Amino acid sequence: MLIVVALALAIIGPIISVRNVVSAIDADGNAITDGKAEVPLDEFDMILVYVPSDDSGTAECTSSSPGDSSVQTDTGGGQSVTFPNGTSYEQRSGILATSDTTVTVSCTGTSSADAMYVGPINVWGFVVPFFGGIVLGLFLGLIGLVLTIVGIVLMVRSRRA
Repeated sequence: MLIVVALALAIIGPIISVRNVVSAIDADGNAITDGKAEVPLDEFDMILVYVPSDDSGTAECTSSSPGDSSVQTDTGGGQSVTFPNGTSYEQRSGILATSDTTVTVSCTGTSSADAMYVGPINVWGFVVPFFGGIVLGLFLGLIGLVLTIVGIVLMVRSRRA
């Protein structure tokens, strides 16, 4: 029984994580109108910035906040996504707030459509269920396996006696 619970936790945890992220993302994203958007973020919230795929070679996006030490920006990405309105976008950056702040996102070089951001996404709403479900599932699975082996050994010994 414990092994079944462990398996369920290992499956349900990541599903809850993905559901939390998907529910935080608007279906059409949020437009960065006129090249600038101010986004209030709580501690450990993040947003993902996307530029139109047609403009990915020329688009530049930057972020700033009061004090600049309250955000971390990852300029990696490159993942493509197509929003329900049919426009294809490429991820330009991810911005994580390390304290409550307002982030100003500025994008230039987009001519085919406005840049977009998705979020805010609470990082803990993703990390805790994902890794917690897997780690707790593995831990309970190991306990269940040990108890099953001990039970089999005890049953075999009791039949010999």
